[in-house]
Amino acid sequence: MEKIEFIGQSPFDAHYAVFLGSAATSFRTDRFTVVKRQVKRFGDGVSVELAIIGESHFAIVRNPAGVVKVVELLACVQVADLPVAPTKVHPIGLSMSEPWELQQHGVSFRTHVGVGEVREAGVKIGVLYAFAFAVEFEHVFSGPCAPRTYVALHRDHLGRLYLSTVHEYVRSDSRIVPIVSNTLIVLEDK
Repeated sequence: MEKIEFIGQSPFDAHYAVFLGSAATSFRTDRFTVVKRQVKRFGDGVSVELAIIGESHFAIVRNPAGVVKVVELLACVQVADLPVAPTKVHPIGLSMSEPWELQQHGVSFRTHVGVGEVREAGVKIGVLYAFAFAVEFEHVFSGPCAPRTYVALHRDHLGRLYLSTVHEYVRSDSRIVPIVSNTLIVLEDK
């Protein structure tokens, strides 16, 4: 496996993007360097691909026929550099965001993404949802501050998907700035 080096990034450069419909089916992952990846297939055929791409992540939700219904991306990328325009994009900056939702292309999507409290390196932040996750993994970078990217997925008995992520960015004073996202996805037309 090729060695992946940590590249310091700023939460000022982070964007949270959602792709639905043709934007989701046209989304390509080959431009990203994947650090860790897991695919969770549920009994009804719905699958979710989760990938950590450095201090960032993407999640791809497919219906039972294998059609991509939703792509969620939180990354330090310029939106103009993406191969396809997102359905909705939100620059993170350094403020908490208001929850927002979309209902398009047979998908109901609600998310809240924002910046957490600056803290010392090594102090982990929790996630919003208080249940056992079907998939849960992280990547911790080496170095004195050891920032991490954490991704977790849960699906309830009604088929709703809950996705939580924590992205840690190192400030110049070696303190950590976390960006946290909590998302609810419902496939209305599987």
